[in-house]
Amino acid sequence: MDFMEFRNKLEQDLREALSESYPGVDIRQMHIEKLQGQSYQAVTVSAEGSRVGININTDMMFQMIENGTGYEELLEEAIETAHDHLRNEPTFSVTDLASYESVKGKLFVDLVGTRNNEEMLGRIPHTDIEDMSMIYRVLISEEDGDITSTLITQALMDNWGVTKDQLHTEALENFAVIRPAMIRSLSEVLFGTAGSPIPDEPASLTIISTQNMQNGAAAVFYPGTLEACAEIAGGNFYILPSSIHEQLMVPETPNIDHTELCSMVVSINSSTVSEPDRLTDSVYHYDAAEHVYELAEKYAERMEQREANREKPTSVLEELKSHRTGTEMYFKAPKVSAEHDAVL
Repeated sequence: MDFMEFRNKLEQDLREALSESYPGVDIRQMHIEKLQGQSYQAVTVSAEGSRVGININTDMMFQMIENGTGYEELLEEAIETAHDHLRNEPTFSVTDLASYESVKGKLFVDLVGTRNNEEMLGRIPHTDIEDMSMIYRVLISEEDGDITSTLITQALMDNWGVTKDQLHTEALENFAVIRPAMIRSLSEVLFGTAGSPIPDEPASLTIISTQNMQNGAAAVFYPGTLEACAEIAGGNFYILPSSIHEQLMVPETPNIDHTELCSMVVSINSSTVSEPDRLTDSVYHYDAAEHVYELAEKYAERMEQREANREKPTSVLEELKSHRTGTEMYFKAPKVSAEHDAVL
């Protein structure tokens, strides 16, 4: 059985299993576009007349079959998943998306890497922050930590008659309310108490996320978060993008080299962080005095240029040119005296 045959069979078997209990159930094959390289083929199940469905990932199921899992076992799981959705379908209508005021309190944001999502980002409103992009969603339902949401498209934003800047500001502010930021030491997160050091862990390593630590990397950009981190760090700090779920803050000290931090992020990403959860391989820096968030290498370049300008030697001639009036007087006086001598 090839992939197409498998999908067709699954669609038909689901229809036969669900139609008696849910007359008019809509079952169709679809391509689901997702960020983070997670697009997939699916069989989508939704109640009659509903615009909210459950997507059953057929790519993943077929891979499991090729790895030895039996079809009947997977079918039973798919039927149960569909039953759960149809029994507990979110009470959300597509008409709820018609008005911006009706969704304003359900807006939230996600943070993704720009490079790995360029194609899809070209079709949706987003805000670039260095080599990351902030995207916008509407919360449909949440149960036991599982979130159902819809991605805000350009067409949806246009229908609402709002600008991207307005959407960005209000989605970020709303997310900060419904998912408050969590700024805690790594030891406290892992052990539940402050002051329990981990061997070889810098005491100042701090996690920034949301309270449930799910898709919380954007909490870094909540209003006031960077300033709060600067107080904890006692000034400037680096940000390490641990994943789309959280980021790490490390105070800037003379013995920290941003290139070493970058190497560490690359190594951890490649060995520990799954592709769907990966944010970027970069390291970022926050200048507390100037309130500038930027790539760490940009900060290093700024500091090098500032130091070069400060140490640049000044010649005597340049010093004279910088005081133009005094220079003119210095050169004119001998000339006048010489002409006077000649007349005499």
